[in-house]
Amino acid sequence: MYLPKALLFGALCLVGCNTPTLDFAGIPPIRVEVDGSKFDVRLKGDIAQAIRVNTQWAPSATKMRPKFKVAFEQASGCEVEGMKGDAALMVAYLKCD
Repeated sequence: MYLPKALLFGALCLVGCNTPTLDFAGIPPIRVEVDGSKFDVRLKGDIAQAIRVNTQWAPSATKMRPKFKVAFEQASGCEVEGMKGDAALMVAYLKCD
């Protein structure tokens, strides 16, 4: 069966959209929606990773940070002490009491 290169490339890109980094592999995600943005959040002790899973036109990390923060807090029930990442994937350091 012949697949056009563009179709094959598009399919491969979609496969990686919700793939966690190796540190969070095998951890089931918690789906959270914040102001129209959807995130899959994975928790591992006092660290969490969130991947934005919906398409949005050119979001900047600066505009997405508050949404990521809310997603982390909703999924974990903990306070976010710090975050790093970009508009598609962020890692948070959590303070859970």
